[in-house]
Amino acid sequence: MNSVEAFRLGHHPMPDWFMDEVTANRVTLHNDDGRLRGGPDEARIMPGTTWQYIARRGDYIVRGERGLYAVRPWNFEGREPREGDLG
Repeated sequence: MNSVEAFRLGHHPMPDWFMDEVTANRVTLHNDDGRLRGGPDEARIMPGTTWQYIARRGDYIVRGERGLYAVRPWNFEGREPREGDLG
């Protein structure tokens, strides 16, 4: 099994490997009020030219063999969605 690295957007510090993707313009960070105070509310991950992953605050951003992608917390944690997860 290959290893993956992950962090939770808005909950964990953004690691260097993620910030390298931001610097290379493969990830853009957005905040609902236009500021990054307190960390971003959204990260748009652009692995290709025709689609993108959108991670919202609380989602996990995972770096694996195929690059970066967003994973909802209940999928990453291996549990069923709870009230408040889907809103």
